[in-house]
Amino acid sequence: MFRIFGPPGTGKTTTLLNMVDEALESGIHPHKIAFLAFTRKAANEARDRAAARFNLDPKKDLSYFRTLHSLAMSLSNIRGEQVMQEEQVVVHLLTISAMLMVVD
Repeated sequence: MFRIFGPPGTGKTTTLLNMVDEALESGIHPHKIAFLAFTRKAANEARDRAAARFNLDPKKDLSYFRTLHSLAMSLSNIRGEQVMQEEQVVVHLLTISAMLMVVD
């Protein structure tokens, strides 16, 4: 496993795609390679660049090019509708604030 940290534009994606290239050349199937990013934008960019560079099908070959959170969700078998939505967060925060105000 390789972890690369750095600000935007420092070559993180390019460096990791070079490592993907080495893995593919050594015979590792693309479906067994995970490229995990923190943002959807970064994950999608890496997936699109890998698909173009290695002539791969993003849906079939690059299913593990995703966000770290997306991987965790898929491995835990939690469906999207089971996750608290933004409008629920506001309601819960207001409820908690109200409870804290009553306790004070």
